Amino acid sequence: MAGTKIKKRAQKVVEKPAEVIKPADQLQLGPKELEEEITRMLRSDNPQAPDNTILFNFNEQHFVASTNTDKNIHHFSQDTILIGQSGAEAEQEEEYLAMKAGDKETKQDDAADDVSEAPEGDTVLRNRFNFSERATQCFTYPYKDKNVTTEAPRIIEVRGTVDQSVIYDAYMADARRKEAAPAASADTASTDVTVLPSTEPHGTKAELGTEALGPLHLMERMISQNTLSSVIADYKFFENPADAKDRSRGSMLPLWKFKYDRASAKAVTAVAWHPEHPDLFAVAYGTRAFLLEGAHPQSFIAVFSLTRPHYPEAVIVTPANICSVAWNPIAPSQLAAGLYSGEIAVYDMARAPALPTDTPTQPLARSTARNGKHLEAAWAVTFWADSVGRGMDIYSTSTDGTAACWTVAKTDIKRASQLPLHDGGMVLAFNPGSDHHYLVGTSSGTILLCSKAYTTHYLREFKGHTLPVSGLSWNRWMPDLFLSAAEDWAVVLWDSKRDAPIARFELDVPVHSVAWSPATSTVFAIARADGKIAVYDLAINRYRPVCQHTVCPHRVTTIAFSETTPVILAGDEKGVTHVLKLSPNLRQKAVFVPPKPKPGQPPVKISPEEIARRSEAMEKEKLEDFVKFAIKSNIAAGMEGQ
Repeated sequence: MAGTKIKKRAQKVVEKPAEVIKPADQLQLGPKELEEEITRMLRSDNPQAPDNTILFNFNEQHFVASTNTDKNIHHFSQDTILIGQSGAEAEQEEEYLAMKAGDKETKQDDAADDVSEAPEGDTVLRNRFNFSERATQCFTYPYKDKNVTTEAPRIIEVRGTVDQSVIYDAYMADARRKEAAPAASADTASTDVTVLPSTEPHGTKAELGTEALGPLHLMERMISQNTLSSVIADYKFFENPADAKDRSRGSMLPLWKFKYDRASAKAVTAVAWHPEHPDLFAVAYGTRAFLLEGAHPQSFIAVFSLTRPHYPEAVIVTPANICSVAWNPIAPSQLAAGLYSGEIAVYDMARAPALPTDTPTQPLARSTARNGKHLEAAWAVTFWADSVGRGMDIYSTSTDGTAACWTVAKTDIKRASQLPLHDGGMVLAFNPGSDHHYLVGTSSGTILLCSKAYTTHYLREFKGHTLPVSGLSWNRWMPDLFLSAAEDWAVVLWDSKRDAPIARFELDVPVHSVAWSPATSTVFAIARADGKIAVYDLAINRYRPVCQHTVCPHRVTTIAFSETTPVILAGDEKGVTHVLKLSPNLRQKAVFVPPKPKPGQPPVKISPEEIARRSEAMEKEKLEDFVKFAIKSNIAAGMEGQ
């Protein structure tokens, strides 16, 4: 019964007529139109090939329309080593195989002849030193072409206008010089003294006179500004447009290179910006190759100006290598220097000689063995306000294991106090938010927090380095934070109230200097031993620098940010001081924008002082957010307790 039902259902399905579904808007054709044949022609043209190709004609030096258009379409292509049996290529292959088989038979016949000619009982050995056989094992390297595209040389137009009077004066001056030449040679021949040309860059005082040096310096500045107008324009106005496209990257623009010829064999050991004039800075020269130059070789301090890059404004000759320099903020003409001999010397730049001399410059005050000095090199020196608040004292540290305070009274310098350290001092930095606290970095890698109120012991020690500390820098927005750099390839961020570091930056080279940016709370720069300056922005990337610029192929010894202009100084071990301009991304600061008023309400007036105060608060919040995040990460990783 079940089978009969299935058959009946199948018959019903088969017998059901087909239902044709047509769209409502289908075109209705008659029988004649349906029987009509429509012919279509197939062509070899490629419908997708462009027919309006424009190419540049180098002969006619303009663009022309191309008429040659490739109509071929390759649907399948495969390279193979098979060769057809018919064709010229197959015949060449057969000839080559036949020639190769004939060469093989010839070699076999020659070998059989050699064996037959050999005496019985002797073993026939193949000649492995046959040069003709060994030569076939060499590789034949193909020739390679290497092309390099360079920029076109820059064309500079030089023009001048002269008249007849100028030409006449030039001929007359040349005639007078020729007439004076025989008389000068006769006078020289009558004596045994050899007259050498002066090595002074501007002559001597007897030739020029002291009153003539001022106008000559002014004229030299004017000439420098005219010849270096493009560099000065970049210094004042250039901003890298690439910073607007990528806010996470920055760049540095090299501007000037300052070098003192007499100190070309020495390294730049310290640089310091002038506290009043933003274009002046002091450069100290020294070297650590003490065994090669003797105990206390002569050195120099050069004061340069950005408006006169060819020669320093003043030069001080010191009796020993210089380890550090510092300007007096209250008396800007005074400059303190820490010497390798352990002496602290204070120079008055207003009394400095206008032209350099071969003898050491007389200092305003100088510590000696009589009035007390360091027993070893004075590696760091700085000015700081005294306890009374009326003047400035000098603080220094040395590898003799002491940190000393010096008072200067007119032309006398005395040691006021001395703090013993458990290791030699290398760097020293005062906290800008405190009148008493300062840091001392030691040769063992330990950092000591000291106070002016205590002269027998320090307050706290921070252990985060294993090699001598090379740099210390306090943060201005959060006075408890400071950075330390050392020769152990690390930069560490500290809080003076916490024993454990907040963050640690591991590098691949030693670090010789570190400095916080005065414009941005989260930006700092380091001087690397491979000749690079790396700039970090903690608000953007903690692990990688936002800018890394190669300054020179050797060590960068020291760096210093400018307080008023967007430039940074970098001294290297070859005696060259580089001036580089920071791009906007390396000095971007938080700016408070007043909120827009609601519809129908008057705008809220905010004074410029209030906007500046809120901008400073926003800048401080950037650094506080990073510090909170870093401390939470350390606690989560078990690196620091609650």
